[in-house]
Amino acid sequence: MGRGVLEVHLVDAKGLFGSDFLGKIDPYVVVQYRSQERKSSTSRDEGRNPSWNEVFRFQINSSAANGQHKLFLRIMDHDNFSSDDFLGQAT
Repeated sequence: MGRGVLEVHLVDAKGLFGSDFLGKIDPYVVVQYRSQERKSSTSRDEGRNPSWNEVFRFQINSSAANGQHKLFLRIMDHDNFSSDDFLGQAT
């Protein structure tokens, strides 16, 4: 069974909808592959069109090539005084 690295380039998002009272959002992305999870930095002062330009690496094996395992991206809004809000996801 071969091993490799899955490299994910998180660039930006456009037109996010916020749930905060004043409409200001501080989004970040949680990227998950199997049991491995990575979290981006929190994008501040960019509102609904954040950019991250970050790279995440995940260890994979050759059995991942058969399509059984998926990459999940969850966009969250960072809140200082309450739990973070879910903004959206992609698979």
